[in-house]
Amino acid sequence: MSKADAKLSDEYWRFVEDKFGPHSIDLMALDSNVMLDSNGQPLKHFTPFPCKSSSGANIPRMWLPPERCSVCNHVNDYGFNFCQSCGRDNLGQQTGLDNGDDYIVEKRLDYLNLMISSSEYMRKKSALEKQFELFLKSLGKCVLTATPRDVTQIFGHKDGKGKTQIHDLNCKNFGKFGTFTCNCPCRLAAGTVKSYLGQLKSIFELSGRGDKWYDATSGGNPACSLEVKNYLKAIQLEQAKSHVQQKQAKPLFLGKLKSVCEYLDARLQNPSLSLAEKYVVLRDQAFFKLQYFSGDRANDLGLVLIQEVKRFQGSSGIIFSHTVGKTLGNGKVNEFSVFRMEDKVICPVFALERYIEGAKNLGVTIETGYLFRTLNLNRTMVLDMPVSSSTINDRLKKYLTKLCLYEGETPHGIRGACAITMALSGINTHDAMDHIGWSSNSSFKRYSRISKMVGRGSVGSLMRNIVQNNNPVESVFESLSTTKIFELDTMFFLVLNV
Repeated sequence: MSKADAKLSDEYWRFVEDKFGPHSIDLMALDSNVMLDSNGQPLKHFTPFPCKSSSGANIPRMWLPPERCSVCNHVNDYGFNFCQSCGRDNLGQQTGLDNGDDYIVEKRLDYLNLMISSSEYMRKKSALEKQFELFLKSLGKCVLTATPRDVTQIFGHKDGKGKTQIHDLNCKNFGKFGTFTCNCPCRLAAGTVKSYLGQLKSIFELSGRGDKWYDATSGGNPACSLEVKNYLKAIQLEQAKSHVQQKQAKPLFLGKLKSVCEYLDARLQNPSLSLAEKYVVLRDQAFFKLQYFSGDRANDLGLVLIQEVKRFQGSSGIIFSHTVGKTLGNGKVNEFSVFRMEDKVICPVFALERYIEGAKNLGVTIETGYLFRTLNLNRTMVLDMPVSSSTINDRLKKYLTKLCLYEGETPHGIRGACAITMALSGINTHDAMDHIGWSSNSSFKRYSRISKMVGRGSVGSLMRNIVQNNNPVESVFESLSTTKIFELDTMFFLVLNV
């Protein structure tokens, strides 16, 4: 865009000033195209980024969740003044209250609603709702008139954007993990489709369509219809025939983790390291070690508060009382402890102490608030905000790639490696579950994968031993029909010990 296209001509500018009076500020300009006042001097102006003559930089608008009108339920921008549909004066209702206590209650309720709506699940659900509404709008429908066919059709459109490759029975990549260059199509994973259906079901329920579908009246919740359920079953069957298995994070065991820690220790000795990068390295080395020894989720570990961390007597270890996380809340607490080790390269207690002390030397005092914090966009300030799992994932990938060790590992793989290490070390299952915070045995089995390493071979080896020892299984079975009940235990004992 040329300079002439980016500003009013002098003739039009004089016309505007004559009509509306002289201007004092040019809100959207650059130093090169700012408007001039009547004396020929540049107006006070704000630019998209810091410039020599600007009065400041425009701050980009932050995303905030949409807000529904309490009268017509229309979706408006957060903190709207007037509803775009019914015209309700939202600002007047908020600030025109006679009772100050009522106003405080309203602000409190707004805060609680914002806390729920800003969660990761609600953000994903809100994004899906917008996509679904746009899709229905193209069909001349809305959420209140959607049918089961509409639900399956939107999945048909999203299916081509999936990452799960469905191989043909004759494809050379049949049964393999990953995405290959063959012509086999990529689809949405069955688990993803199931998750989307759960979100759509909730969206329909909140719209007043209940939690059931009635074929007789073609009314109710379309996501609960038999047609949609059969669609999900078909997706699951298709992927089962293609040998598509549930993908698990690649474990990151102690060997690679130790290499990363040694690399980070060497980075800390670099005198040219910036203060921001030094803080990040201190944070990352403590985070990785603590996650390996705790088995906690990366996102949950990022939410740990310094007030939840206590030392044992003699500083032999640290205990964490974790209260906020994916499966925590409502009074549930996950307590786990880590202990000091002689090997300081991998010791989580030494790493945490070094992180807190190092941050203090950099001017960041961690006495209250989040234990692991993030930087601002300019990387000039440490914010009292939790570091996200995506940030930790990017940092881990960066370190492993630098060391030429990256094979697709993620922070979730550190959690899996912790569970596998516990299972192979002979730690009691219930003790391991209490340490990591699992409430069901199935979680331990899925993460530890102990059945894949032990269970499948044990029965096969027993069958081999029975056949090789020529045990009289057939003769015992033949005699069962004439054997007395009290003799059965003895005969089975003979079969197993011959």
